[in-house]
Amino acid sequence: MRRLSWIEKLNRSLELSVDDATREAIMEGSESLRSASGPQRKATWVKNAMERMDSMLDEKTRIEVMERCSCDFEARKRVARRIYEES
Repeated sequence: MRRLSWIEKLNRSLELSVDDATREAIMEGSESLRSASGPQRKATWVKNAMERMDSMLDEKTRIEVMERCSCDFEARKRVARRIYEES
């Protein structure tokens, strides 16, 4: 199974929290990003998307959206526990 990029996770998280028009406004420009896009271009897009979220969403919604698209903490915790128990 293919891993979702962070941008795809953000889009899916927004789908659960906001209407389509708001999600599309926040995600504006993401369709042109590729894995080969340079780090500066990606960083600029993320910065702009975060600014759009700040202006369009309340704090509670922003936190929920960002928590859903974060790294899989539970999976990382299981790996760390296994390594600890094996040492």
